[in-house]
Amino acid sequence: MLSPVYRDFVTGERNRWRGTSPADFLGPMAYDARVLRDFSWGAWFWNPDKALGFPRMQDLGTRPLYPVDLALAAALPVESAWAWHFYLHAALKIVGLVLLAEALGCPLWLNVLATAAAMAAEASLAHFGDATYIGSAAWLPLMLWLTLRAARRDGFTGWDAAWSVAAALWALAFHPQYGLYYGVLVLAVMLWAERGALRRRLPALVLRHVAAGLLVAPWLLPAALHYAESGRRHVLAFEDWPFRVAYTWWTYKMKWPQFLNAAFYPWVAALAIAAGAVVAGLRASRLWAPFGAYFVFGLFHAVPYLALPMWLSGVALLPFRIPERVFEPFTWLGPFLLADLVTSAGGRRRLVLAALMVVVLGACLLQTTADPRSAYLQPPFTRPLPTRLAALVRAEPRAPAVFVTGPDRSADSEQPRLNSNHNLVLGIPGAHFLGEMPNLYFARATYRVPGLLFMQRLATPLADWDDVVDVYAELGVGWVFWDGAGEPVHPRLAFVGDEHGFRLYRIRDARPTIYALDRVRRVPAPTATADVAALVFSLPALGPFCYDCPVDAAVTPARDVRLRPTWRPGAVDVEVDAARGTFVVLGETRSRGWRATLDGAPVTIHAVNELFQAVAVPPGRHVIAWRFASPGFFVGLALVPLGVGLLIAALRWSARGRATNAP
Repeated sequence: MLSPVYRDFVTGERNRWRGTSPADFLGPMAYDARVLRDFSWGAWFWNPDKALGFPRMQDLGTRPLYPVDLALAAALPVESAWAWHFYLHAALKIVGLVLLAEALGCPLWLNVLATAAAMAAEASLAHFGDATYIGSAAWLPLMLWLTLRAARRDGFTGWDAAWSVAAALWALAFHPQYGLYYGVLVLAVMLWAERGALRRRLPALVLRHVAAGLLVAPWLLPAALHYAESGRRHVLAFEDWPFRVAYTWWTYKMKWPQFLNAAFYPWVAALAIAAGAVVAGLRASRLWAPFGAYFVFGLFHAVPYLALPMWLSGVALLPFRIPERVFEPFTWLGPFLLADLVTSAGGRRRLVLAALMVVVLGACLLQTTADPRSAYLQPPFTRPLPTRLAALVRAEPRAPAVFVTGPDRSADSEQPRLNSNHNLVLGIPGAHFLGEMPNLYFARATYRVPGLLFMQRLATPLADWDDVVDVYAELGVGWVFWDGAGEPVHPRLAFVGDEHGFRLYRIRDARPTIYALDRVRRVPAPTATADVAALVFSLPALGPFCYDCPVDAAVTPARDVRLRPTWRPGAVDVEVDAARGTFVVLGETRSRGWRATLDGAPVTIHAVNELFQAVAVPPGRHVIAWRFASPGFFVGLALVPLGVGLLIAALRWSARGRATNAP
């Protein structure tokens, strides 16, 4: 009622789940909905419609195993599911804040003021900007409440078990950077709340963390293995790529205005909270000491010249970009620091602190960097997507599309440009990657090719993409969507149609998803990423290349090879008939987790064109079977019952111990 952001959020006047930027996450949710309605293990593990094929478990920002989002995607139309993701997590944050205030002993009036101030603070409004931001923040107050409720109890209690389950759900929902920062804060609160009983409580604390880890093992193990094979992990190898600056932590410099805004905004609220600390003192506080310890951690993590471990060792403590985010909890949980003081004060001090609490609420409502009547939540977009053109693409043999746009970078508030993950909403395969962690081989092959990597809301000039249509064709790209000004002139482009300002072009003679080679260059594996880009740009003139393929594999002329493929996501079978043997390529990105068999026997997968995978086939008729499964998933799945059993056994054992020790 007090904030126009929440008013418009509830009424639907403005929303954040439709538009260019949110399609980063709406698109993967649309793909998940299709998987759940037509389930197969291959589709569960492998998204063939993103970045020429991509492991679902690798793109952590899409929350691939978060049960709340999976349930919403299965039960509701995708845009309704997306809306309810925000509704539910905004509500969860309110519930968690109310419970946290209750755990601190706040009376009703103080509970209302503190919760309203935390929800109205600019940092809370900014949580609407990303599905993972609000998912991370929504669980934090609940985790703090459970931490306080579980503290200093005898043995392993239901509060500890609830903490483990909530921590597992939180891990599956959070943004990795915010999640780890929040996790450090929860750890600080836990250690402070358990002080004096830490030795007695240590077994229960260890057990609840182990149980939470076992519950998320199906996500944790594959995510770690895929991250090791990601472009994000190896970003320093891209020496000639200016964008790598965004992902190298030591390039970030923090000036005093940045630090002050990151840690103490809104200013009036921060001053009121500091005044409350002077008036009340901090002896009886349950939050000030752990928040102070976390603040010191933030200083040593993010602020130059204070972050001594980082500068002296060259090793960052949690090496994330935009490190000032570490201070974000203070800017929306700050009101609870003051509420914590009010509960233990009496007399005139209590009245003064109550007045300061009202000042904090007013500051959070009024002091924002942007107008809350128009910012933080964007209005619904009205420009329709090109569904008719998408249907034309789906009706043809499978071929990925490139989505290029121009002429300028577009703001989040503008109508959608199709260079996000809109292709997943439209149900057509995309050749581009948009997310956090691209596959390493895809990144090495495409980081210099216009329109394929990290281009959300960025213009791709017509001359740039028109000039590389031949490269697109060699990579198997069969379609181009274009919504900029001007007409391409490349002779391989055939105009198909126009819809809502989006134009569709067909790339003639693009390579299919599965094909046989009768000519392949064997080259040394490049040591520099720039050399990979040079090889990719040489494809139209010199043809495909490989690093370790058999020199005599491509013998039968491609026109004489008979291929009868059966394609499904993550599960591809190809019947091959080649008189003198051949080399069959699957035009999907190679990744840890792919395996291939030839007539049922394991066979080596060779890299072709850096990112694709191929199998050498001897003369005669044979069957190749490619299968993908994220490594570690089934091992992790087997550990989940162990985690559940551990919680149940600990509860029973602890209850039995308390009964035995009862007088």
